Amino acid sequence: MEAVAATRLVEPLMKYHRQYPNVELEITTAPTADLINKVLASELDLALVADPVQDNRLTMLPIFKEKLVIVSDLAHQEIKSPEDLNKQSSLLGFSRSCAYRSRLEDWAKLGHDQVRVIEINSYHTLLSCVAAGMGVGIVPVALLDNYPFASSVKVHQLPLNLQRSVTSFIWRKDSVTASSEAFYHGVSGNI
Repeated sequence: MEAVAATRLVEPLMKYHRQYPNVELEITTAPTADLINKVLASELDLALVADPVQDNRLTMLPIFKEKLVIVSDLAHQEIKSPEDLNKQSSLLGFSRSCAYRSRLEDWAKLGHDQVRVIEINSYHTLLSCVAAGMGVGIVPVALLDNYPFASSVKVHQLPLNLQRSVTSFIWRKDSVTASSEAFYHGVSGNI
């Protein structure tokens, strides 16, 4: 996921490359549902995904917990419920396959009949558009900790049942590779 690549992978990748300099590692970012489909199709050995649904074909190991928040421009009124979203406000998010976008969209629909979503392909772009007043988005707090312009957005808390997300390593039960096993075991304690 883009969020994991932006916040969690630097140290594990450095450690992995130091321990296994001859292994060629390819990194692909995509929304959760797309990554799950690629693992199931054997296009990827291993993926880090948000809140995967149980699937008997996959091994799923929770790695870390994220706290999700809504972000808006600084002038936006406090957002405590879906009704606090301005009817003209757009939601900014990744594709429909994104677990975080789905969560925000489902929540927003509790207060509005229709929700307009503008698809964005990077968190830096999403946060810049939020700061400019183009709409609201949902991001992990860890992302804001690494964003140089975090003071240009307003943070709103989601209800407890929506703000918790678990990122898990997933892989096919029938195709464990030595390199993916080494990656998981070698770096999972550092994520």
